[in-house]
Parts: sequence; structure tokens; C-alpha cells
Amino acid sequence: MDSQALLSKALSTGELLGLAILKAIVILIVGLYLARIVKKRIFHVVNKATNNDEILANFISQAASAIILVIAGIAVLSALGVQIASIIALLGTIGVAIALALKNSLSSVAGGIILIVLRPYKKGDTIKIGGTEGVVQAINLFTTILKTDDGKIVTMPNNAAANSTIINSGVNEILSIEEVTYNLKLPYETNLDSIKENLKATLATLKNVVQEKGYKVDITSFEEDYVAASIKIWCDKLELDQTKEALSSALKHILQEEYIKHKG
Repeated sequence: MDSQALLSKALSTGELLGLAILKAIVILIVGLYLARIVKKRIFHVVNKATNNDEILANFISQAASAIILVIAGIAVLSALGVQIASIIALLGTIGVAIALALKNSLSSVAGGIILIVLRPYKKGDTIKIGGTEGVVQAINLFTTILKTDDGKIVTMPNNAAANSTIINSGVNEILSIEEVTYNLKLPYETNLDSIKENLKATLATLKNVVQEKGYKVDITSFEEDYVAASIKIWCDKLELDQTKEALSSALKHILQEEYIKHKG
């Protein structure tokens, strides 16, 4: 075979390979686009059909998107010349290995399905799983997302949630609750236990304070001339200004009494 024939064959092979790669790229782009569109569309339809059940809509839309991506992946491999029968055989051969390697992830998917079916909680509920308490933000394919009182986002595997004791306090009241923090500079002689007792008694008299949430008094740092402390309480957003004013006055009175007691 002369050099011209070899060149012609190489060009032909290169052309076929280029077309296959181009076809695979197009299929991949279309697959990604369809997955995104279908995910949004299914979320909208399911959310509307279930009276704004965002958790169920989110879970189903993610599952549909994942299925489309898997199909697109197989189509891409097929476009590159890999036989579908070979792909299926390959998947069957390595299926056990994948299941073992991803057993925690697959367990989380199964846990997510259990949570969706049994519905021990829904978006907006305040729940406690193990030592973690927060407001349910979402149930995804693999994880449950919680938001704690201090604004932190906790990502918990669904299998851990499904296999744990769940304490559900019901519809989240924290959505209408505002966290209020007071930063104080206290003398080293300050009796924090006395302040806590007086604060507890004062909070009991304020109707707009969420009593169930309690309060937190924390030492944040030790400075040369004072102890830096913070006081956190939670109150109704609708009465936020009035509650802040009342609590500021109460704190001032408590600290004045403590100062006078110390001086006396």
C-alpha cells in the first residue's frame, strides 16, 4: 500500500472519528440541556400538583434529571462506537463493584425514598436527628439539608436520617423568628450565674420572646480589662423593635443591679 493510500485511509478514519466525536458532543450538550429543562418542568408540575410540596417535587425532579443524564451518557458512548450490548454487559460486570464502592451513596438514595414515602418531616419543620436540631430546607437524592438556629447549614446523609430517631416539633415557627444578639463587656468580677437567673426571669415576662428557644449566654473572649460576652434570644419578627427595646431596658437594669451588688 503506497503512501497516498495510507494518507487517504488516515483522512477517512480521522473524518469518521471527528464526526463521531462531534456527534457525541452534540448528544452530551442536548442531554445536559434536557436534564436541566426536565428537572425545572417536573419540579413546577409536581409542586403545583401537590400544593407546593417542594421536597417531593425536588426529589422527583432530581431523579428524572439523573435518569436523563444516564441515558445521555449511554448515547454518547454509543456515538463513539461502543456497542450498547457491550455497555450493558460492562455495567453488569462492574455493577457489584460500583454498588460496594458507592454503598453509602446508594443507601442515602434509598433513605431518601423512605423519607419521601413515610414523610416523617417536610420542608419548614423543626426536627432533631441525633444531636442535630434545625429547620428542614430540602430532601435531595442523597442528603437532607437543615438550617440551625445560628444560621448554619447542616448536610445530613439520608440513610443517617432514615435510620435515626427523629423528633419533629411540627411546622417551623422559626421562619417568623428573629435572632437577637447583645454583645456585652463585663468586669471580671461579674457574676454570670446571677445574670443568667435574672435574665431567665425577665424573659418569662416578655410575651414576644419565643420561650421554647430559651436563651444563650456565652463568653466570647477574655480581654485585659473585661470579659466579652454575648446574649442571644429569639423573638417574633413582627414585634422585633418593641421586644428589643424592652429587653435592652431589662438588661440595663440587670447589669446595674449586679454592679450595685458588687460595689455594695
